Amino acid sequence: ASGDGPGSGTRFMLLPAVSRVRVALGGNCSYRAAVQPGSPGEPALARGQDPRVRATSVAWARDAFLQGARSLAGIRPLVADSWSRSRSSGVDPDVAEAPAVLTPAALAAERAASPLAPAVPVLHELLADPAGDVGHVMAIGDARGRLLWVEGDRDMRATAESMGFAAGALWSEEAAGTNAPGTALATGAPVQIFASEHYLGVAQQW
Repeated sequence: ASGDGPGSGTRFMLLPAVSRVRVALGGNCSYRAAVQPGSPGEPALARGQDPRVRATSVAWARDAFLQGARSLAGIRPLVADSWSRSRSSGVDPDVAEAPAVLTPAALAAERAASPLAPAVPVLHELLADPAGDVGHVMAIGDARGRLLWVEGDRDMRATAESMGFAAGALWSEEAAGTNAPGTALATGAPVQIFASEHYLGVAQQW
């Protein structure tokens, strides 16, 4: 998952060559050129769309949804479906952070067992170091939505950690509602989740 700053949206890409591991790529991911409008991997913002205006309109729709409204005009089907799944899973949209589910020892064990472990130094060099230079965060998680590595810009990581987006935390839809890693896992496709499209209020700055 990556963030260019508050309200920039997070992007999450699946790594098809490793079926049990998902990799988050920062910046404008290559998959954006290959997707069509209405598909799971479509960009959250249309070209030229004002992000502030879009964030506000989606926030109104989310508030209405949480209050029981059934009509979600203007909300991407990907997001509307994810909101419904999140509510059905009993996710509390007002929690302060996503749950931490791995102790330091368990995290070390999961990292060692990950099929991407040998590639992490290369990913760090290619993605995390450049991400740190431009204010991005790179995360690598497993097929259950548990984050195993979170690296990149120090200030951005601190902001992410304040809402529980840290190594050892669980970001599946069942645990954290609509979010880029969890929704990518739920749909089996790369996704971008923008600002107030996130189910958790605490994540809406992304």
